[in-house]
Amino acid sequence: MDYKIARNGEAWVGSDRRDGADGEPMLATASQIATLMQISTRTLWRLLSGGKIPEPLRIGGAVRWRLDDVKNWIAAGCPVPKASSTQKGR
Repeated sequence: MDYKIARNGEAWVGSDRRDGADGEPMLATASQIATLMQISTRTLWRLLSGGKIPEPLRIGGAVRWRLDDVKNWIAAGCPVPKASSTQKGR
């Protein structure tokens, strides 16, 4: 099963196209990732605080996830990511 994110931010299931011809963004917002995972944005932030989801990119003041990383993480069964250097003392 392949997950897509529409231009309006809604997640949907569809065919896999990696050429970018479908206009799918490479990065996704917290709201888009929460929709994809069928959870609230608050739950997404809690999971991130607990180190249970992949780390996002921080670009200036924006927080974005690489869509392919999230899709691969879901396909792998949502394993707890290895501790990163940003998780102090965990």
